[in-house]
Amino acid sequence: MKNVVLIVLDSCRYDAFEKANATFLKSFGNLYKCYSPACWTIPSLVSLVLYSQPPLNSPIRCKLFNLKDFETKQILTPNPLVVAQRTRIFKGFNVEGLRYDYLRSSAEIFTDAKSFLESTKKRFLLLMLLMETHAPFWDGKKSYGHPRIFKSPLEGIDVQSRCVEHIDKNFGKYLYDTLVSLKNTRIIITADHGELFGEETQYGKAYHHNLISEDIYFHPKLFEIPFIIKDL
Repeated sequence: MKNVVLIVLDSCRYDAFEKANATFLKSFGNLYKCYSPACWTIPSLVSLVLYSQPPLNSPIRCKLFNLKDFETKQILTPNPLVVAQRTRIFKGFNVEGLRYDYLRSSAEIFTDAKSFLESTKKRFLLLMLLMETHAPFWDGKKSYGHPRIFKSPLEGIDVQSRCVEHIDKNFGKYLYDTLVSLKNTRIIITADHGELFGEETQYGKAYHHNLISEDIYFHPKLFEIPFIIKDL
């Protein structure tokens, strides 16, 4: 049974990922346009991680892995929803997150992942949930705030693609060489869900995916995500 490494970009749209010059992330194989089962993090991760289900329209027609096969299950993320559920939904996982900066943590997460991969001797599942692509966004130089600040969806896509490129730069610097040297490992690169940057709907302009402070209307861009899978 293969080990599994999951690299999940929070709120990352397929079109933003596709546009990004993300050489290292994209080097792991074909990029597919898929659809998340939900428009927010927890139910999407429950489907992907706890039930091992590929996203909708994936080329995979079976479970991605069997969770019971792993002796060690590690999550690295500053996402507060995941950290808050570390003793409930993610019981049985080692969750590292409280010490990370919410928006500027990919370099540290990749460094910790490198240490984990080089030291573990057990069958493992490693999940990295990265936040730079989530509002208020961080492209390595500045943050941008709420998606409402963007003048058009194209501007939002451009900003998020630069955030992907920032993550890819850190990935190449801190983790890529370690990852490609692994054997008997499945690499999955995806997002938990998409984002809205002011797309027009029958209700007017739609933004964001915050179920508490926003009115949420269905739009495909909330669900369109990138998906790459590679067996080493």
